[in-house]
Amino acid sequence: MVIGEAGFRKVVGLLEGASEQIGREINPHVFTPGELKKRIAAKDHFVSAVMGDAGLFIKGGEIDLDEKARSVVKQQEEKNRETADVVKNQ
Repeated sequence: MVIGEAGFRKVVGLLEGASEQIGREINPHVFTPGELKKRIAAKDHFVSAVMGDAGLFIKGGEIDLDEKARSVVKQQEEKNRETADVVKNQ
């Protein structure tokens, strides 16, 4: 899973040759931070499974993913509270 602003084709191009180096096929799933945020909020099965499993980090590490996930969850919780306040005050 790749989180960033690079498009799928660019990621595939950057990974060219890496499959041979690590001896396994690489099937990237590319998400913008916004897409990841939506998928976490929707409890997307794929994203949940990847985030709950050990992975091979090409750049960054688990702590980077944990920080991003915590940030996304915090933003979603704040949004939910704001929505609840609006509904409550109607």
